Amino acid sequence: MQNAPGKNLMTASSKHLRYCGVTGCPNEVVGDCYYCGIPLCEEHAKTIDSSTTKEKYCSACFLYISASGLIHKELARRLIPNLLNVNSKKCTGCRTCQLVCSFQHFDVFSYEKSAIILKKNEEWGTTEIFICRQCTKPLCVDSCPTDALRKDPDTGYVSYNKAYCDGCLRCLKACPYGALQVDEDKTIIKCDLCSGDPQCVKYCPGDALEWVKKYSVGERRKLVNLVPIAEEEVT
Repeated sequence: MQNAPGKNLMTASSKHLRYCGVTGCPNEVVGDCYYCGIPLCEEHAKTIDSSTTKEKYCSACFLYISASGLIHKELARRLIPNLLNVNSKKCTGCRTCQLVCSFQHFDVFSYEKSAIILKKNEEWGTTEIFICRQCTKPLCVDSCPTDALRKDPDTGYVSYNKAYCDGCLRCLKACPYGALQVDEDKTIIKCDLCSGDPQCVKYCPGDALEWVKKYSVGERRKLVNLVPIAEEEVT
């Protein structure tokens, strides 16, 4: 499986640029800005400790993280710089992503318990991917009478709390993309981006699902639109 474009870009910046990306700095690179990808030397890298690594930021991005109150919000820092890029034209229809998703969240291999929905057109040999787009103004959230669905103000993604759900299923009807599922217990199944580490991406053989840096696809410092559809699919 090939790396996502954002990963390739970050690797290339550190490997091929010998010097720090800060104008006029002659120091060697020690890593890339976790947010914007600029190569940084030790002197110009601002560090934030997370549970898994030391995140390096350029001064501008560090200022943004600080001003936004995200210094102590690790989940938000993992989600905001990235997005789940979906391209149905690359989908082979293998359905591996569905099995990975269901096992990750329910410890079973089940197409029905996956937050990823695939619809195949056998006549044309194509497969279309349906997955929660984490909408800017989610109609599912507006339709929910119990606040079981909420849009997180820090990360921009839509969360689901089963404890608040009354099983009315209004959200399924409200979603214009058909991206929600429900199981036999009337539990809503939707993408939660695996808390910033989507497992489906790691096993997609055709790169139809990619976890990429926003800067690599022209989006910067946005708290929403975490799951855009590839441009060539927009009609």
